[in-house]
Amino acid sequence: MSNQLINRPPKLVTIVTQSIRKSIVEGELPLGEYIAEERIAATLGVSRTPVREALMSLQFQGLVETAPPRGAYVFKPSYDEVVKLSEFRMFMELQALTLAAGNQLQKLLTDLRRATAAMRTAAAHADRLGYGKADAEFHDALFASCENPYLTEAYQLTSGRFDTLRNFLSGRLSERSPSPADDHDQIIDAIAEGRLEAGKTLLADHILRMAKNYKAAL
Repeated sequence: MSNQLINRPPKLVTIVTQSIRKSIVEGELPLGEYIAEERIAATLGVSRTPVREALMSLQFQGLVETAPPRGAYVFKPSYDEVVKLSEFRMFMELQALTLAAGNQLQKLLTDLRRATAAMRTAAAHADRLGYGKADAEFHDALFASCENPYLTEAYQLTSGRFDTLRNFLSGRLSERSPSPADDHDQIIDAIAEGRLEAGKTLLADHILRMAKNYKAAL
């Protein structure tokens, strides 16, 4: 028999994990919300076993917290925790930007501009989730061009928390000045003009502002 790749459907636990993760990231399950295993199992038409396994996986990703014997909850970080999370994200993205600018500058600029344009389109249509998705694509572009799979993997392990907080804050876009899209334009201009250190400073300020906005939202 010749060697052939067999396309297997994703495991049930994977499907359940992706479904719960999507609900958390998009805010259907809000920050701090109690996660009822029975309700999720009934909604998805599965037993409670894959739901429990999915929650364990999401706990590893930082999206779910457990409080025995009460059960599982969507993570709801304190202001200080968001400060630390933002600092970690800043270190990761600054390194990715340095590598990406040296490895695939034109691809990086193209991807950054495309994501920022998508953000403005989503904002014009009051598409909160579309705005958050395009915002995430802007930051993901740094890792798509950095050519360091280990850095990218480390970032992806925590990206769910970033995406969840980003979507949580996108509901307050009209109250924020400058907007993330305005920040992005300045970052792109600095990189395109060869002012990489200035671009990194702008990116760092942009990322760290998340904690301030989160505090205001609370």
